[in-house]
Amino acid sequence: MFDISESIEEGYLWNFSSAERRRFYSQHQEKQASMQQYNAKLLTMVATDEPAIFGNDDHPSSPLEIKYTLNRIHMNDPRETELLLNAIDPVAPKQEPYPKKLVWAFEDNTFCQRVVLNGIRSRDGWSSRGFNDEEASDVLDVFSDKKLTELTFASFPLLTDETYLKIANIVSRPDNRWTHVTLGHIPVAPDIADMYNRTGKVSYTRIARPRTSKSFFSRLFHRGQTNERS
Repeated sequence: MFDISESIEEGYLWNFSSAERRRFYSQHQEKQASMQQYNAKLLTMVATDEPAIFGNDDHPSSPLEIKYTLNRIHMNDPRETELLLNAIDPVAPKQEPYPKKLVWAFEDNTFCQRVVLNGIRSRDGWSSRGFNDEEASDVLDVFSDKKLTELTFASFPLLTDETYLKIANIVSRPDNRWTHVTLGHIPVAPDIADMYNRTGKVSYTRIARPRTSKSFFSRLFHRGQTNERS
């Protein structure tokens, strides 16, 4: 991922609007200044032997940092060896959802070999959601023939055995070049779980699929049918 210690390069801003360019430079300067202040305080504490407590919490990337990173991955920049996107990162807009961005960015990439996609969400009407099976299939297709040291594909509650079987088929191929896959807590069928176990490549915890409660109108209709029969 693009780091605040790096300088912004104009060659990766070709699809930024003028307003986005100004905002990205401004954000980057603010983060660099904040980091310099942090380092100065740290050096002072070390010099005076002052006790301190440091937080290790992850911080979300900004939408423009993600856009810049994906541009570098798309152009196969060798510095981009990992992509880390988590639930704390911003929701992608509906017109540019994460699945669409990832397929575009990774189509010809060879250097980014650690990919963490953990609970990222895209806008869907007034709300947001994670990947569905169709979107997951598109993303997995672009990764399927690549060399990956780690693929985390977790915290997507809309996924079904359709996606989990596709992952099992990919990692079971003799030419597959994924070293390790992390799926988290998933409601996967026993036969697919067996396929995972045979490969020795997949980390997951099998859970029961959550029950879907009937809607108000469905319950009302069912109650009416019961009354008619009585």
